[in-house]
Amino acid sequence: MSERLRILSLNMNGCTDMAFFYAYLSEINPDFVALQNTAHIFSEIPAAKLAQESNATGVNSGASHSMAFMSWKAPLKQVQEYDLGAGSNCMVADVTLGKERFLLFNVRLKGNFFQRPGQIKKLLSADLLGRYDMLLPSVIAGDFFDTLWVSGHPQFQSRLQRISPTFMRATYPARCPFISRDRFYVIGGIQVERIRIDNSALIRHKLTHLPLIMDMQVNTRGAALRVEIGAHEKLEQVLSGSSIFKCN
Repeated sequence: MSERLRILSLNMNGCTDMAFFYAYLSEINPDFVALQNTAHIFSEIPAAKLAQESNATGVNSGASHSMAFMSWKAPLKQVQEYDLGAGSNCMVADVTLGKERFLLFNVRLKGNFFQRPGQIKKLLSADLLGRYDMLLPSVIAGDFFDTLWVSGHPQFQSRLQRISPTFMRATYPARCPFISRDRFYVIGGIQVERIRIDNSALIRHKLTHLPLIMDMQVNTRGAALRVEIGAHEKLEQVLSGSSIFKCN
């Protein structure tokens, strides 16, 4: 089991006050941050300077610069960005902390409501969650936009566990939130200690989305055991369904 980690999911849409941004990071003291809608920031500030100003170990902005990871606890490895279509993106990073390892996803869905099924299909494909969800513990953070397709998609809901406060889940618009656009999901050996939405007066004034903050631990062995059990159950299903192993 890893030490406690804090992950912040923060949508930067409309935020131009970098002094506020740096002060907020200092206050929350996250180990990892998933940022969405960052193109306006990286058009003015290089990733290296953003890391320097925030005392981060690293900043990975991806090819589109529309989303980014920030890290303080450990460097992020094998960071890749995937195009989900219609301006939607997903970044994934491999995180190793001692003997524990997990995958961190950053999702930003956009575009026409009827384009959402295709975007979710790509998100669940073999390149992303379809390949990773049985291998390592995973955290999926980000802006899921209208959320209706996501909430009603059986495959998405069966594979991922949504982590959210029991009450007051809405994050958008920040001044009077009524839509839970911003979310955390987990897969495998992620033990969540606390999840909260920051709805302070200053945040509602400065941001268009309320930030999500999750405290957690990683248990890679727990995920590995889940894989072993799942593989065993699948093997039993194959054997029980095969006529070769049936006795008359």
